[in-house]
Amino acid sequence: MGVIVYANPQIQVPFEAFPPDKKLAVFRRTSPLRSAADLKDSTQLGFTTGAAAPFRDTPPPGLQFYYAIVDAQAYADGRADAFLPANTTDQAVGFPLVALPQEVLDATPDPSLRPKVTDSTRDLPLPLLRVAAEPDSGTPLVPTAYQPVAPRPLPEGSQNALRKVARGTTAPAPAFPPLWIFPEERSGTQEGAAKYLEEIQRAYLQPQDWKGAVDALTNVLKLTLDAKTEARARFYLGEARGSLKDYRRAFLEFLEARSVYPDETGPYIESLFSLLASESD
Repeated sequence: MGVIVYANPQIQVPFEAFPPDKKLAVFRRTSPLRSAADLKDSTQLGFTTGAAAPFRDTPPPGLQFYYAIVDAQAYADGRADAFLPANTTDQAVGFPLVALPQEVLDATPDPSLRPKVTDSTRDLPLPLLRVAAEPDSGTPLVPTAYQPVAPRPLPEGSQNALRKVARGTTAPAPAFPPLWIFPEERSGTQEGAAKYLEEIQRAYLQPQDWKGAVDALTNVLKLTLDAKTEARARFYLGEARGSLKDYRRAFLEFLEARSVYPDETGPYIESLFSLLASESD
């Protein structure tokens, strides 16, 4: 294979095949492809021919990949010559999660690499609400003549009466458990896709960048993962969503991880039961 290049924001994998119409299978993996066994632990992207070179791919941002392009018939037959080191890339390539090059930001993606989305013609189920403020900053979008009344403290007697009522009727608010990192990610010895979980816990989870963690973990879960790695990724995604108070989706992530890590997910699931119940009150 030749040198991989970036264009339109795609990765172009150059290769040659003889005859040009030979059917080829294309694989992608987050760790090097050194043997035929590695192909079984890879994502098969599809088929191509030598006439269609180079192969173009749009991988998820934030991850690095190796590629292999092999004889599809030889691979299906399990022949020893189906895998050759010359059929693989020797370096990982990919787009960063943030700060994409300007030429990539300015480029138009190849529409053939994107699923077709058809706009719905159904009516909205609820009336369209007018938003008066920018959602993130709260900046008013239109001027308003309303002026809030200046706050005034309650008399001391009224405050004491309210405190007594609150102590007698208010239960402690349920709390989401603190961050938990598995020993696998604390060890710093992971390889392949699991290595990304180490990096995510250092770059996003420990600094409590929950939104960044959600984006990064969602990308990792697009890969082909073993059961334990996927369960830990979903556990961390549940922690990040729960910390963002997205309790329903956090609950679903912990349910996915429960079969592999029942003891670790238990406290989070119990806490989310309480938090979801308090939301419905």
